[in-house]
Amino acid sequence: MTRILCLAIAAGILLSPMAGHAREPGDPQKGRVLAERTCMSCHAIGRQQLRSPNPDAPAFRQLARTPGMTATALRAGLQTSHRNMPNLVLHEQDREDIIAYILKFNGFPAGKAEMPADPSLLTDTLFESVKPKK
Repeated sequence: MTRILCLAIAAGILLSPMAGHAREPGDPQKGRVLAERTCMSCHAIGRQQLRSPNPDAPAFRQLARTPGMTATALRAGLQTSHRNMPNLVLHEQDREDIIAYILKFNGFPAGKAEMPADPSLLTDTLFESVKPKK
């Protein structure tokens, strides 16, 4: 798990300059539907599911709560080959929808939604700041 996270973060750093265009925010509801079709044969995708059908596949809840997990890290992870994961070819918006669904587990809203008022939901949330382009 740690190795996958390190690879995902490294790939995110390497790929970030190439991702210069604005992305549409993901839709967590669409992400759940896609996850049911694409991911749930290996991953536990439900909020209450702690064990994945495949013991080598982390639960989505576990992914979301991994320290340092960000949309960038998930994006890189979904675009990088893994030994125990099939090579998925997802359209960009589908990928963003799945990422939004995964990150919803840590209380971080997708897109332009307001942050939760309960500070305890934000303790595991990593905030990234991006300097606006001029």
